[in-house]
Amino acid sequence: MEIISHYCGHEAGVRNLKKAIDRVFRKIVARIENQPAVANIGEALEVTYQVNSKNLEKFLDIPSTDDTFYKNINLELPIGSANGLAYVNDGYGAVLKI
Repeated sequence: MEIISHYCGHEAGVRNLKKAIDRVFRKIVARIENQPAVANIGEALEVTYQVNSKNLEKFLDIPSTDDTFYKNINLELPIGSANGLAYVNDGYGAVLKI
């Protein structure tokens, strides 16, 4: 849930979720490859890594989205409404409740 809420950019699909999970696994594989092999030839080397919300930032860097901003806007909306954006030539914009 941490990956979905902080690293997926509020998209409708799961493409960014797959990319984020792939980044986690690539970093784990890189760490395993950089460890010196201690097992004898023919023996399996077992290494475990735990990924949780406490150490997720080590694997995915700083979260790309700030959910508190979106949650506060969405709490104000009644059920069945959505957010829209307005833009004017002066360069200003506003969030519209549709």
